Amino acid sequence: MQHHSVSTGSASTGPRARPFLTFTIGLAGQPGSCRVASQGPPVHEVVNGYRVIVTRGPFGQTLCAANAGGLSVQIEERSNRPGADLASVDVVGLFAHHLQLLGTSPAHWATQPIR
Repeated sequence: MQHHSVSTGSASTGPRARPFLTFTIGLAGQPGSCRVASQGPPVHEVVNGYRVIVTRGPFGQTLCAANAGGLSVQIEERSNRPGADLASVDVVGLFAHHLQLLGTSPAHWATQPIR
């Protein structure tokens, strides 16, 4: 299975270190294929009609959707410092309001997705 990831930058440990985000998208996995680092107890939710697993802990938060319109989506916010402004970004809000999933078929993609 092929996945693609994009990140806001590399982790930093300095006094001004900020959390970083990583988005990983690939073809949908099997149910139960969300494997996230244990940050806290997993919370199962339905966001925009997709089943997701959300974990939150002192070093970050993760949202994983094993099958969101034929895609596997994972959004991670991480920090090397516990509690370092992690509330500044909510992975559920990113998934629900800012991520446009076009699906696996180019026939369903917009001809002009950004205007």
